[in-house]
Amino acid sequence: MTSPARRYPTPLEVSARACRALNRHDVDQLRSVLAEDVVERIVPIGIYDGRQAVLAYHEQMFAAAPDFRVEVTHVAAVGDAVLAAWVLSATFTGAPFEGLRPNGRRVRLDGASTQVVREGRVASAEVIFDGASYARQVGMLPIRGSAADRAILAALNLRSRLQTRNKKRLMPTDPDESPVRWPRRVDDPSERPRATVGPEDLEELLEREELAVIVTDLVGMVTHWSAGAERLYGWSGVEVLGRPITELTVVPEDEEVAENIMQCVRQTGRWEGEFWVRGNDRVAFLAYVREAMVSDDHGTPIGLVGVSIEAFLNGIDAPTG
Repeated sequence: MTSPARRYPTPLEVSARACRALNRHDVDQLRSVLAEDVVERIVPIGIYDGRQAVLAYHEQMFAAAPDFRVEVTHVAAVGDAVLAAWVLSATFTGAPFEGLRPNGRRVRLDGASTQVVREGRVASAEVIFDGASYARQVGMLPIRGSAADRAILAALNLRSRLQTRNKKRLMPTDPDESPVRWPRRVDDPSERPRATVGPEDLEELLEREELAVIVTDLVGMVTHWSAGAERLYGWSGVEVLGRPITELTVVPEDEEVAENIMQCVRQTGRWEGEFWVRGNDRVAFLAYVREAMVSDDHGTPIGLVGVSIEAFLNGIDAPTG
């Protein structure tokens, strides 16, 4: 309580009121303890400038996790600053949050925060927690040590090796055109079509659960669809067999680019690079793709195989339009 001897509540009292407002999901009470020009910096997510922006963020959080709660485990005040350690718990069962759809994931985070209190209101706040742990718990990143996690590390390590060797994976013919490695001339016998994946290698690839492996015939009709492809693209193997690959995974405006990639594989035996794809939900995402020719037991080319993994760690936005 504020004593008659002082005009404003102490920083610890203000911080406690803010915590109670959070746990009650009481936006009005939270508004009463925030300065109009408050700035809240949530380190893994972003900066919210002004009381309305801070309140909007917390309203979104309450709607996304109806059971959201913060338990303060340690707290101390130094001058006008309050330092707190806490445990956050929430279940993502409500509304979308920061662009993510609710998926029922349970989140438990250990974190710390600093609040600066002036004239009885929070003037600034900084919230820190493990962003990678948060991303894994809500499903943005795979669980540490899982097959998908190992696949992402393998893809990043492969990219690092390629960059070290200064290999150019993409060779656009014009700066304004979509980046794609275009087919080379095949006048030189060394550049003629060559089968690169045999039956045994293909069987081994299809068993790699951490990889999305898709096999088509030479014209692009799906013949094999691995369990990893089911997870990444959302189509079951039964749904896709015999259908054109461009109908299933290619963004409509990039169909010509996809055809050029397949033609490159037919002529040179392989292609690799980053390419925008989409799944059953029609949402575009960036994938790192390696394409190669498939041969039968006699070495005769019979199809194409593509191995892909989502490249969401690049920080590139999806195309629009």
